Amino acid sequence: MAIAIHHDPGHTPCGCNIHEYRYSGIQKFCSVCGDCTNCDGRRCMSCVCREYHERCAEDCPVCCKRAYRVLVTGSRNWPYPTMIYEALNDELGIAAARGYTEFVVVHGACPTGADAAASYWTQFPNNWPDVSVIEEPHPANWRPNGVKDLAAGFKRNAEMVSLGANACFGFIGACTKPNCKPWTHGSHGASHCADLAVASGITVRRWVL
Repeated sequence: MAIAIHHDPGHTPCGCNIHEYRYSGIQKFCSVCGDCTNCDGRRCMSCVCREYHERCAEDCPVCCKRAYRVLVTGSRNWPYPTMIYEALNDELGIAAARGYTEFVVVHGACPTGADAAASYWTQFPNNWPDVSVIEEPHPANWRPNGVKDLAAGFKRNAEMVSLGANACFGFIGACTKPNCKPWTHGSHGASHCADLAVASGITVRRWVL
């Protein structure tokens, strides 16, 4: 089955495609927001970061945080864990090349599918001894006060996105809900999380079955 890969660069007023610049090897990036700092007038930097870039980065209490965060979202039945391993390996190399000392993998703690693969990857020994890999699971609270919350997954997605990330990877299979037509749209939870990330200005890559 063919897999389509889509890139959603997030919102940068100058129109930069962050993902393309990241792989060019010639651009500099903000260690907080991930935006390109080589654009004319630094127009693509977010307001929260701009004031810090006007000062020495070594004295900046925000930009000196060296954690690179990757949010992984995906379908519960995603069948290709190797794709997730390869994507995280590549991103870890990017983080290491940019001087980050921590690589945080954020996921929704589902015991199957994409979340399980991301969790398993964090246990691998990595090729970058100066970078610590940290797992940050966010399980949904499906039964608060003993009552089932059908929106728990969406609330968990919003929480993960609100914490910020340098990149978001979405591994999205077809919806398998019995009341939905199969193979006509992606799984609801993973699509929702990826869409929230785009709306928040996070660079998103989607692998779509």
